[in-house]
Amino acid sequence: MIFDDSTILFLYLHSSSQRNHRICLGALNSTPVDVRHREANEPPLSIRRQWLADKYVLKTYSLHHQLYQKIHNLMIEVLTSPYWIKKKPPIISTLGWECPRLKQILFLWVRVHCSLKGNEKADDLAKSATKKSEIEKVLKISHYDVINVIKSRPIAQWQNRYKSSSTGQWYKSIFPKVGCVPWFTKETFERQAIVTIDRLRSNHCICNAYLHMIGKKDSDLCTDAT
Repeated sequence: MIFDDSTILFLYLHSSSQRNHRICLGALNSTPVDVRHREANEPPLSIRRQWLADKYVLKTYSLHHQLYQKIHNLMIEVLTSPYWIKKKPPIISTLGWECPRLKQILFLWVRVHCSLKGNEKADDLAKSATKKSEIEKVLKISHYDVINVIKSRPIAQWQNRYKSSSTGQWYKSIFPKVGCVPWFTKETFERQAIVTIDRLRSNHCICNAYLHMIGKKDSDLCTDAT
């Protein structure tokens, strides 16, 4: 756990994360960070940190705003709020009164809204609410409504960062999308074979082409077939 937003600790975590990625993949030091992240299917640390924070907040929110509690609050509002004195009570309260003598209640969701009296009634109620000078209670958005946004946002942020970075262009021309399952997930290769293939995929492997690129060889041509 990091307290006080320590810059030094964040930098330490960042460097440690980069080193661990390189060791696990067997990548060379010169392999671009974007390439290593994509090969391991691990978003950058800042994006993962935000994702974990969002999940934590969402979990905390859901623990304190259960559906049954909202229904209970609505029932109390129906009985006590001035708004409902001259209004027909919502169906949930009717169900509460009818449930003891009913054997089964079936809820159906109808996708089509056009020309449905219930939908038109909901529109009328919404319009009448806009004319009120004061709204007595604002219901918070359910965590189910935002879970899809929280899930998709990290991938979108990672994709934008991956695309805008200037490093690893050769690799990105072949693998333009992030968020893919690592190619070796279901393979039975030995680790050394996986490391070699990873290095070839990243275009950072110990061969004459690479050694020439970093200034260790005069030519990028191989002198033999070994």
